[in-house]
Amino acid sequence: MKNAKVSFTVLIISITFLFSSCKEDQIGLTSTEQLLIASPWKVEYFFQTHDLTSQFGNVRLLFSNTGTVAVQKENETVYGSWLKTLENNSEVIHLQFNSSDVIIEMLQQNWKLVEKTPNSLQFEETDPALTSLRIRMQ
Repeated sequence: MKNAKVSFTVLIISITFLFSSCKEDQIGLTSTEQLLIASPWKVEYFFQTHDLTSQFGNVRLLFSNTGTVAVQKENETVYGSWLKTLENNSEVIHLQFNSSDVIIEMLQQNWKLVEKTPNSLQFEETDPALTSLRIRMQ
């Protein structure tokens, strides 16, 4: 009987440990800010009236925890700023650059976060224009 009690106790402790050590999906615990600064990002998809993804083939975005964002394109790096806000219960990433480069200007938007996974973020422009951006960790 004592062995049964010990076995039952060990079983209960094991089950309790198993369920208490289970974490929510990493994405539920990681803030958007933490994801953005964790790694360089590649533009995986860009749509503005039509698919423009091919124009972003060599573009990388690097976010810092100080609010600076860098866009690396070929041999050029352009710096700007980023800020996350909450608008109507949605996370919005504001990207601001001082550049006349057409590709960089397309990134300069207020992007509403519509989908978040552990290694990609999907945005839509908050302006009525139907522009979509998906970035993926490198």
